[in-house]
Amino acid sequence: YEVSVASDGLSAIDTYQTDRPDVVLLDLVLPDVDGLSALSRIREIDRDARVVVVTGLLDDAARLQALRSGASGFLPKPFSVDLLLRAVAAVKRTCVHVAPQLQFAG
Repeated sequence: YEVSVASDGLSAIDTYQTDRPDVVLLDLVLPDVDGLSALSRIREIDRDARVVVVTGLLDDAARLQALRSGASGFLPKPFSVDLLLRAVAAVKRTCVHVAPQLQFAG
């Protein structure tokens, strides 16, 4: 895999537009532009973008909003390398991946 890194929301959007990675790992809490706004912008650029939200937020409302914005999956912080690899592989196959500890209540 080729890796690109961005340190804030605006850079994440610019990096996506330039590099067009297969899968994006995107935190919800970012400087300048929050993760949900960056996710929406990335999906405007490319409706097929695969974005895995990396989050320490465990509430259903944030995850539901991210799904509505086009998230392809969720990883809890901190996460293992194994979970990361499984999430990337799943969303690359166009599956939605939600880590077991982040399953929706209900």
